[in-house]
Amino acid sequence: MPKLLSNKLGVIQLHIVGDVDDRVLILRFFDSAPGVEPQQLPHIFERFYRTEASRNRASGGSGLGLAICQNIVDAHGGRISAADSPLGGVQITLELPLDPRPVTAYD
Repeated sequence: MPKLLSNKLGVIQLHIVGDVDDRVLILRFFDSAPGVEPQQLPHIFERFYRTEASRNRASGGSGLGLAICQNIVDAHGGRISAADSPLGGVQITLELPLDPRPVTAYD
C-alpha cells in the first residue's frame, strides 16, 4: 500500500516492496512525480550531481545523499540502481547479500 509523504515539493506517494531471492534481500522504492529525465538516471549516484541545475542549496540537496547510499551499499557487497517508477517518479532498487563477504576497514 503506497504511503503519502510531504516534502518541499508537495505530497508524494512512496511504495516499498521487499523480497528475498537466492540469499539476496531486494528492496524496491517507488515514488511519484516529479521524476528525473532518463539521461540523468545513470548519474544520480555521483557525488554532487543534482538533477536540477536551477536548485540552490536552500531549496535542493547538495547532491551527496545517493552517493552516500552507493558507498554504504558497496561496503556491504550490494548493488543499487535507479529507473523510472510506474508512479511517475524514480524507482530505486537495493540489493544486499544476506551472507555478506567479510569487510575490513581497509577494503
